[in-house]
Amino acid sequence: MHRSRVSISPSTRWSVRRVRSIRAFAALIALLCGNARPQEVDTVLFRGQAPQHTVLDEIQDPRERRSLEALVGDLEPQARKELAEAFLKAFPASASRATVLDIAAKAAIDTGDLEAGIAHAKSSLRMLPENPLLLVALADAQASRERLGDAAASADLALYYLDRFEKPSRFGAAEWKVREAELRASCHAIRGRAALVRSFGAAGSQRDADLRTAVTELRGARSYSSSHASAAYLLGVAYALSNEESAAKSNLADAYELGGPMQARAARELRRILRSEGISDQESLERYVASIDRLPIPSQQRSDPPPQAPANYAGSIACRACHQAVYDSWKQTGMAKMFQHYEPANVLGDFSERIEFKAENGLGALRLGLDQGRHYMEVADAGGAWSRFDIHYTIGSKWQQSWAHPARPSSESLMATLRSRPTLPVG
Repeated sequence: MHRSRVSISPSTRWSVRRVRSIRAFAALIALLCGNARPQEVDTVLFRGQAPQHTVLDEIQDPRERRSLEALVGDLEPQARKELAEAFLKAFPASASRATVLDIAAKAAIDTGDLEAGIAHAKSSLRMLPENPLLLVALADAQASRERLGDAAASADLALYYLDRFEKPSRFGAAEWKVREAELRASCHAIRGRAALVRSFGAAGSQRDADLRTAVTELRGARSYSSSHASAAYLLGVAYALSNEESAAKSNLADAYELGGPMQARAARELRRILRSEGISDQESLERYVASIDRLPIPSQQRSDPPPQAPANYAGSIACRACHQAVYDSWKQTGMAKMFQHYEPANVLGDFSERIEFKAENGLGALRLGLDQGRHYMEVADAGGAWSRFDIHYTIGSKWQQSWAHPARPSSESLMATLRSRPTLPVG
């Protein structure tokens, strides 16, 4: 019977990485194409500190890399916008396109070119929708263009992702706590504004419902950021339309004292209330504001949940009772076999001949084999001593498969990665 051998790529490189950690949990992973013969294998094991890489290291075109590096410098918004748009034109198929569109969107918004900012943001979000920071910037721009329905929808999505995803890695925990509160405040303020504007064209119970929604959302915005002047002003207006005068005056006075663009609007509303109370326009607005009894600003009680024991993993079987038809269909797909506990039948690849892979120095480095029907891998250390790792998991079930072994907790653990590509027959 003819048996195919595994051929080793000339580009194979070896080194070993040893990881020292009191409770290290390492994984030995082998990626092999089990159903393709011969197999062309690339194997990399690292010794010492693993090399550090960034996204820029993946860019092969030097021009594209230089153009992307230029975008992360200290630039004025207009210059950043122009560089980003030039990049998008020069490299339309770049893997960094979503990121550069994000940069272009925020730069355009900062320059006041809201239409360009909205267009770039939408393009970026079509490729990478889980981006609450960009969604809030988009919502703000849409609200500024009076597209309040679109703005509220963008704010809804931003809150959805903020509720479900961890902080972006570039933020520290304390920094993200502040930033997240600002993002949530903006989202609730936009939703509150949309509800308030809807109430202007409504009547009866619908108007009352819209005003209640506006108050709830705007109170939420203030609970995340007491210095959000726009939320304070709009909440004052919503309370005034709801005939809650004390709450209206309190929030309008806050908006007036916070200053900024909302101060003039708050002053106009406060003078209207002042006249309705029969007080002369000559009365000092500052004295009137100082005389207003302030209501406490709603606080957002956000605290980290107490530590809990990890929940048990439910697994796909938990879905079957309520979704039998969907489960049965899913079980026929490759995704159902993507990660499986070891079973001999799940392993793709020829372990029967105790295949050995050699390093560039000609010494053995990795062996595959069977021991009484159990698949295993053996890895040689720098001194030539072999260590055996039984396969515990298979990852993948088609053209490429990974095999994994969880190492025992120890002061020294080994990590290895083996990748393979199928060599297709010619003719």
